[in-house]
Amino acid sequence: MQWPDMLKDVVLLVLGGIGTSAWFFWRRKVEQTPVFENIQKAERLLSLRKELDNTNCTVEDLKNLEDALMGRANVARELSITYENEAKQVREIELNGSMSQTEMNIASAQAYRKAEKRLDTVIEQIKEFLSPDECARLNSTNEAWQMYQQKHADFLASRYEGGSIQPLIHASALETVTIARLVELEAELNFMRETRGQPA
Repeated sequence: MQWPDMLKDVVLLVLGGIGTSAWFFWRRKVEQTPVFENIQKAERLLSLRKELDNTNCTVEDLKNLEDALMGRANVARELSITYENEAKQVREIELNGSMSQTEMNIASAQAYRKAEKRLDTVIEQIKEFLSPDECARLNSTNEAWQMYQQKHADFLASRYEGGSIQPLIHASALETVTIARLVELEAELNFMRETRGQPA
């Protein structure tokens, strides 16, 4: 046997060994994955069961919580669609009408104030369900949110600095963020009404 043929045989033998080893380990991994997943799943279920036992919480309680949370998500989605449709109608009126830029700026500011007033009403209704400490935390959260709202609108409008459209961009940004917060808090208010009944 010549040297190149022997080298070729050795290389093929080594490659075959590597390929066989790789296939073996891959197959073992594939075969064991479901076993490990089932063990991990069983451990998580056991841990959850222990936590349920410690808190006197039943599976039915979890199901009720899931239903409530899904209800909140559905309410938020429906509210979001409603506000989006309202905003589209206002924009169509603005675009299809013969409004001047000044009139559009005024209309945009009015739309923002309307959303802000609605948000204030929802916040006051939520506070009826809260303790004084919870009201204080909500006030603090709302102050931080208002800072974000203003900074976000300032940022978006800054690209139109000096232009006649800048007030419209600023008010529209304020309105958009306000509506997002409104959707979130109205869903929370509906959840409170469903789970806590009428406020005291």
